[in-house]
Amino acid sequence: MAEEEWDEMKNGFGTIPYRGYRYGPVSQESTAQISAKLREATAEPRRLRLILELLKKGDLSARDLLVPMLESPYVDVRMYAAELFAYVCTHDQVNLLKKSLVVAQDLDEVMRVILFIGETLSIRAAQLLWQFRQEMGGEYQEFSGYIYTALTDILCLEGVDEYNLDDPGAWQTFEREVTSLDWTSYYHEGLPVFIGELTKKVIIYTAIARTERTKFALVDEPRVLSNFSGINCPVGYGRQVDDDDLGAVLKYTHRLGGMKWDKGMKYFYGYPVGR
Repeated sequence: MAEEEWDEMKNGFGTIPYRGYRYGPVSQESTAQISAKLREATAEPRRLRLILELLKKGDLSARDLLVPMLESPYVDVRMYAAELFAYVCTHDQVNLLKKSLVVAQDLDEVMRVILFIGETLSIRAAQLLWQFRQEMGGEYQEFSGYIYTALTDILCLEGVDEYNLDDPGAWQTFEREVTSLDWTSYYHEGLPVFIGELTKKVIIYTAIARTERTKFALVDEPRVLSNFSGINCPVGYGRQVDDDDLGAVLKYTHRLGGMKWDKGMKYFYGYPVGR
């Protein structure tokens, strides 16, 4: 899953089969108009798209409507709902994503949900992931890499890798780090998440890809920036970078720099999701 590049040219959220699309521009319709359509909609893909439009307009109460869809009988609906819920949920809501783990029908779905949990950027998600790893024990070793990736989306875990997660030292490192952090903040790779740090990293990696004529190598940062701001990052994983891309990235980061951001807060389309 980590190797999938988001399609920056299409707004395909809710289409079947599931794919990790970016969420596109804000609807020109009013919140009242979208809500009226949602009341009439019965098909889950249609409801998903309308819920997304409400969330993009800052109606974060609409995230509660995603919760029943975490247990939908349709895997594609479950995937869209879990991914979107991860981006808009508060710390107190993180454990609801355990529903997605429970109803998952195959290993691929479990692995995707594990990664979604990491994208909540919440220490409570790190706890949930660690608990899930302990419950699985050595039954499914293939989970280790995904759990490690999700954990390190949130934490630093210096000296820990996917091969030593079961070692006592790994647990001590985990426990030491989570107890040292502010549980009201959201974290990315061990630091309070902040647009300024993410844009810096995107600029550096864009410049490297341009100079070395390689593909853009970051997965998470463009996704987080796009979701936080509601403005699509001009580069994404696997993109072949040229001079125009570097210029677009510099303009993009300047634009985001003019917006208000609090360190340690998670945002969706410019709206703080809450602690």
